[in-house]
Amino acid sequence: PKENVEVAPAEKEPTRLLAAFPFEAPPWDDTTVAAEVLLAAASDGKDSPLARALSSHGVKDNAASLSIDPRRAPWSTVVLDTRVDPGVDPKAVLDALCEAIRSTRPGGDARGRINRVLAKIASDAAIARDQIHYFAMLRSSSILGSPKGSLTDETARLAALQTADWDAASARLIAGLPAVRARIAGPGLAAKRVSWPPPDDVRSPASAQGASLAGVLANGLRYVVRE
Repeated sequence: PKENVEVAPAEKEPTRLLAAFPFEAPPWDDTTVAAEVLLAAASDGKDSPLARALSSHGVKDNAASLSIDPRRAPWSTVVLDTRVDPGVDPKAVLDALCEAIRSTRPGGDARGRINRVLAKIASDAAIARDQIHYFAMLRSSSILGSPKGSLTDETARLAALQTADWDAASARLIAGLPAVRARIAGPGLAAKRVSWPPPDDVRSPASAQGASLAGVLANGLRYVVRE
């Protein structure tokens, strides 16, 4: 557990990093559904929190993928899969992953990108239902054992998600970070194991709880400041 990052030599390019941690909820659970949306909001596009975090840590964005591999509870995992340039420090990539996951909490950058993800999911769902055999293939992990009606109207279900659902999903994602296991493999790497702990959260306790600051100015104007 302490040496949670494996470095391994590989004969062929590219150098690839895989990281994962458990997400202990059934695929059809509202928390899992919300987490899938939040991860897409945190990672899709060149302007995503993940892309910006990788850039800030000196890691070239090589179409990194961040999503949930849904399986019957408790075996679902959050997975980061990315190609990296030779010589990249895997800890820099994992630090960026940590920042992207933390961007899903209240006030985080990922929250402002939820609507675009919901629109994409709604269109994908319509296409999947238009070709019903694709629906079974694309939703296979959610079909077996799912409660009756859980797949009837995906768009309506997404629209029904509330702030509490987003918050619960974010909290579970962030809580999983200490359980990250990662492997980087590529040409020229020497086999070894290293340790990566999630960096300390720089937010103050008050802001981490989503607290507000309120008061009254000298002219009587009342104000509220909320992250």
